[in-house]
Amino acid sequence: MDPSQRWDLFLLNVLSFSAFLLLIPIKKEDVRTSAGPYLSFIIALFAEMYGFPLSVFIITSALGRGDLILKLGGAFPIAYRVGFAMMILGMALVFLGWRRIYGRTDLATTGVYGLVRHPQYLGIMLLTLGLLVQWPTIPTLLMWPILVLLYYRLAKREEERLEERFGEEYRRYKQRVPMFLPRPMPKRPSARAS
Repeated sequence: MDPSQRWDLFLLNVLSFSAFLLLIPIKKEDVRTSAGPYLSFIIALFAEMYGFPLSVFIITSALGRGDLILKLGGAFPIAYRVGFAMMILGMALVFLGWRRIYGRTDLATTGVYGLVRHPQYLGIMLLTLGLLVQWPTIPTLLMWPILVLLYYRLAKREEERLEERFGEEYRRYKQRVPMFLPRPMPKRPSARAS
């Protein structure tokens, strides 16, 4: 076995990051649509990180500069910090979203659901983008936009069901709260009298 290959770490990371799927209440018909792309992304990322460095082989073959790839690994500590912050924010959104809706039968419109309509899907997008920022690979660079598109489509289908179930209440909520990107907070008037 190649000493650079760590299949134990691959398995540990895939299982750890897959656990987030347990925090997202998914209807049976949406399981493949939502879980499949996320798991594919996670497996592709960690397979390259701890198993077969396909992207490194492709880039070094094309450029003929294996030493360049090794030097780049330590050159971007800011990217690691940014990626880590995105991952933490993504995990927090998944957890807070799950916590807000777990066991509820009414429409959740407060907390993280007061900022965006799909905080858990946004959390998965941020988590995977953070991983991509930390460890970009050719397969994950190609897969991430597909993952985002599939979660967008899943969110649209979910919204149709919610609109059927909650009617006008959901339509008002939809007008007030953005789908994925929070609106900037409005400036508060100054406490001083003019």
